[in-house]
Amino acid sequence: MDKVEGQNQSNIIKFPIPKHAKWTHHFSAMDLRKFTAAASLASVLFIVPMINGAFMGATQISPNGRGVASVNGIYNNPTEEPKLSPEVLRDLASKSFGATSSVGEEPTDLDQFQYGTLSGKYALNTIAGRISHIKANSETHLKRIEDLESFISSNKNIWTVQFANVIKQSEVKVGLKKSETYTLLDSKEKSVGKVTALSDVDGRLISLTLKAQ
Repeated sequence: MDKVEGQNQSNIIKFPIPKHAKWTHHFSAMDLRKFTAAASLASVLFIVPMINGAFMGATQISPNGRGVASVNGIYNNPTEEPKLSPEVLRDLASKSFGATSSVGEEPTDLDQFQYGTLSGKYALNTIAGRISHIKANSETHLKRIEDLESFISSNKNIWTVQFANVIKQSEVKVGLKKSETYTLLDSKEKSVGKVTALSDVDGRLISLTLKAQ
């Protein structure tokens, strides 16, 4: 009996363990790490919108502490992106946006005059987009005007009074300041307005006023 069992065991063929068998466990561990990372990412993607929704749906207390204001009126669904109306989309589609217009509007003549010619040191009073009065923001930061007559004439397109020529009428010194008066003439040499300019003794402009006649 023992002999038969020995013969049976000797007839069993032992197959070698495949070489890739040792990689099976390694590959399974790698799959587990990938699954864990994917699950973590999915959790983040799921939780963030929930937190965002809770935040957007929360009420905000007004600065004076008297009441609350909800932002739900802005977005019905906090996680939903705002949608443009068909009218707005059509309006945008009908416009062409170049490189300049996408950055901002070009400066106007008034902008160039106030921040270029006057270096941003003066405030302007305007009527219908034209200047009627100029006043320094501070008398310690003034702009020197070498020739007021030329200054008035070269900027005629921005004054409230339309004229062709400028004539100096008078100059009066009062202490450390001087007041100058100019008459504005049309193309027929008829007086159409007057300019009064106040400067310091160094010719730095303090104020300038135009009046139509």
